[in-house]
Amino acid sequence: MDLNLIYLPWVAAAALVVVVLLAKRHFDRKRAAELTAQALRLGLEPAGASETPPEAGLEDMPLFGQGRGRTTSNVLRDGNGITVFDYSYTVGGGRNSSTYQQTVAAVRVGGEIPRFRLSPETVLHRIGHKLGMQDIDFATHPEFSKNYQLSADDEAAIREWFSAAVLDHFNAESGWTVEGAGPWILAYRTAERVAPTDLGAFLDRVRAMRSAIERR
Repeated sequence: MDLNLIYLPWVAAAALVVVVLLAKRHFDRKRAAELTAQALRLGLEPAGASETPPEAGLEDMPLFGQGRGRTTSNVLRDGNGITVFDYSYTVGGGRNSSTYQQTVAAVRVGGEIPRFRLSPETVLHRIGHKLGMQDIDFATHPEFSKNYQLSADDEAAIREWFSAAVLDHFNAESGWTVEGAGPWILAYRTAERVAPTDLGAFLDRVRAMRSAIERR
């Protein structure tokens, strides 16, 4: 048997890996350049890559405890307590591994926020509720309770913190995952990166979220 035929699949596989890595590097650099250009237009300060997490005080947020291969990139700061960045991590292994990439906003809102996690409610959550998993609902806002899964260390404190203004905001804004603790919240849509051209709109929505929280 021709040895070249034996090694050909391995050579082809290796070449494919190289092509994929080069393409990823190209698109990552293109995204970074486009985000930097948009950031400068919007008056943000680009900081490039960063430690994970990119701000002190975020270390215990659930997002940063998930998976492996955690990377933070394209860090942008608005000088007024908002830091936007790309964050990725990988779960599983081998053929069953999945890498999640999302654009995250870390927002300093002041005060002491009770520790909580808000995420879109799924079928798995509903099954979990029947098995006793915590889900904090609000009779005054049934749509919020239908669309979101809310858990917290201190249910009484988070019920007080989630004022009508905050609940009204999330009634109109579905799909967010929000984690809060201390003076910070993290806001993102799981596995969604913001297109550079949508950066301004993303910031507007994050600022509206902060305004609702500060009106509480």
